[in-house]
Amino acid sequence: NPLVGGMTTRANAALFDMNRVFESYVAWWLKRQYPDWSIQTQVKDQALGQVGERTAFALRPDLLIRLPSGEIIVADTKWKRLKAEKAPTYDISNSDVYQMLAYHQVFQTQQARARLWLIYPDLPMLEANRIPITLPLGQYLSIKTINLDQGNFEAKFFELG
Repeated sequence: NPLVGGMTTRANAALFDMNRVFESYVAWWLKRQYPDWSIQTQVKDQALGQVGERTAFALRPDLLIRLPSGEIIVADTKWKRLKAEKAPTYDISNSDVYQMLAYHQVFQTQQARARLWLIYPDLPMLEANRIPITLPLGQYLSIKTINLDQGNFEAKFFELG
């Protein structure tokens, strides 16, 4: 409800889709930190399959990152809380991982080493060095975090891994 009401006072409120806000912030931050990377957002021209001349199961990764070496990293931002007590997978949903595998199938088929990133807001109780998860065909799924602590935005992002 965009109107916040109380017993004696009423105030207007603004609602934002935090998934989109976080995705935009991460894209902006990466472009600023790594100007030699090509970063595309919401790439829409690919699909997982085809039926006759029509595409089926459209794909739209949040971030498609091309490094100067030509390597492509597919990343998805998630405005969700990771659960530190559930390390090393932090209670990430199976559907989020399946989504990343679908992205790999379309965007990284020619790469010998495929890196997939799920990017979440950082929380103080998360361990800083997370080991990538090896997936069935040798892809590496890395759980990345970005520190949103006011005044300390860039202190804890990640190494290129």
